[in-house]
Amino acid sequence: MEESENSSNALPPFSGYSPTGKEKGDLVYVNYGRREDFKLLQSMNVNCSGKIVIARYGRVFRGDKVTNAQKCGAKAILIYNDPHDFAPVSDEDLFPHGWWLPRSGVQRGSILMGTGDPLTPRYPSKDGIYRKSSDEIKMPYIPAHPISAEDAEHFLSLLGGDKAPDDWQGGLQITYRLGPGFTGNYSDWKVEVETNNNHTQRNITNVIAILKGSLEPDRLVLLGNHRDAWVFGGIDPSSGTASLMEIARALGNKYKQGWRPRRSIVLCSWGGEEYGLLGSTEWVEDNVHLLYQRAVAYLNVDSPIRGNYSLYVRASPLLHQVLFNASKQVKNPIDIRQSVYDNWLDKFPAADGLNPKVPPLGSGSDYSPFCQRAGVPSADIRYVFDMYQFHNISAYPTYHSIHDTFYYVKKFVDPQFTTHLAIARIWVSTAFLLAETPVLPINCSDYAVALNKGFHDINTKYGKSLKQKGISLKYLEKAVKKFEDGAENMQSLIANVDLNDPWKLSFINDRLTGLEKNFLNSEGLPGRPLYWHSIFAPSLYNSYASATFPGLHDALVEAVNNGPHNGNWVVVKEELSDTIVAIEWAAQFLKSEV
Repeated sequence: MEESENSSNALPPFSGYSPTGKEKGDLVYVNYGRREDFKLLQSMNVNCSGKIVIARYGRVFRGDKVTNAQKCGAKAILIYNDPHDFAPVSDEDLFPHGWWLPRSGVQRGSILMGTGDPLTPRYPSKDGIYRKSSDEIKMPYIPAHPISAEDAEHFLSLLGGDKAPDDWQGGLQITYRLGPGFTGNYSDWKVEVETNNNHTQRNITNVIAILKGSLEPDRLVLLGNHRDAWVFGGIDPSSGTASLMEIARALGNKYKQGWRPRRSIVLCSWGGEEYGLLGSTEWVEDNVHLLYQRAVAYLNVDSPIRGNYSLYVRASPLLHQVLFNASKQVKNPIDIRQSVYDNWLDKFPAADGLNPKVPPLGSGSDYSPFCQRAGVPSADIRYVFDMYQFHNISAYPTYHSIHDTFYYVKKFVDPQFTTHLAIARIWVSTAFLLAETPVLPINCSDYAVALNKGFHDINTKYGKSLKQKGISLKYLEKAVKKFEDGAENMQSLIANVDLNDPWKLSFINDRLTGLEKNFLNSEGLPGRPLYWHSIFAPSLYNSYASATFPGLHDALVEAVNNGPHNGNWVVVKEELSDTIVAIEWAAQFLKSEV
């Protein structure tokens, strides 16, 4: 362990936004605390109501675990890092000897999904703006606290009740049981959880730097990364901050030599990301109409050096091609005989094998308010470890722990900082193409492919249930076809544009800049009024993941799960209509010649 890790100034483990409280009760093991885990416990007649539950990190956002526990009546929740997910190796390979989290390691983190300052929803959190009281907002209401695998083993090794299912068995050298309560000589013991969190208001600072464009200064290409960390933040976020600072230095040198980009480049250093995307969300809310009119794209990094296996990007379909082209210009840091693109295609191919796989965005970092609230085409760029080999790991092992340090990065992740350099080059190359290319390098046809896939996924999974309720998807299919026609029309205009005609260039670029904003519905999704995007949003049951046609998807999940007679199929019809209209608006926007 490094000397700094013993510092008295190091932040102790806690769960951000957990209420202060003290609860005592029998313990129940709930696996990952997913919705389906609680459902399985219910089917096995294991009652969580009035109990303390213990869940392992992974698979879903930690706040979703708390929400699911609340819904099942639990009084408090403990969350720990199971070795199966964060250290499936012998003790000799644990940090500081290896990459893996020691048994004493604890992951901190917020349990409130990032939608900005919860006291000022929809409005910027600044002087003169009305703030709700804590009683008026939807906050976690049961105590939540993170613990280590060492501490979790003391509890789990004593649990009674039935043996947990085979796929619930973790990496501790015990037989995992469900509870409730302890067994043998400890049968009358209870678990007490006490949290003492101080909910206070604090000021945070965003730092924004603008390199003004020469020909189209009103068009903004934004790059962003957050500065705040749970402890030392060697990877999260300092790997991204170092990359952003190097980009700033390089752009500054070019500016001194007399260069300006065609469009303006905006560098954003966010504060307060770890407490719910505070800095970025409040800035978006303060500048939302400016972004509607002027933003070209937002390119995010957070913890971009999670390994050196391959590039891995989540992005709006509009940005796929520019990301591919940028990655072709950068050498693979591990094998300079190939480009980053070649390695990316080899490691994460799409289903057709023609290009790398680029999943859509969910939530979890500062891109969320840009795409969800302002309709700005966004991307989250990172290098990752071999996720096929370590498929159980949802983040690098020391994520949000005291061991995420500079030493950890240099010793185990990127010793020569070549992957840092590759990320910075991909990031700035993508921005350069977006800022300099006369016709914006945005491809509408990739969005048509994503819409088509979304339609077929809904039809495959829910087509039978919809048919039984007399609900047809034919108009959704027609809307997708209209969008395909509009995309084809736009790509034809791009292919034949006269680059010397400023009016035609402006006509096309205005369409490309404004397209994604057609998908916004300011009423938001059912039960989630701060998520406005009708095509992509975080999954209702895993906020890190993405759902396509999220309003329709959420409504269908709820209607089907509540049974054929109890499900609210009116909401399904409403969300289907909203999705159809949003796609048709976008199709009209692309096809219109006026």
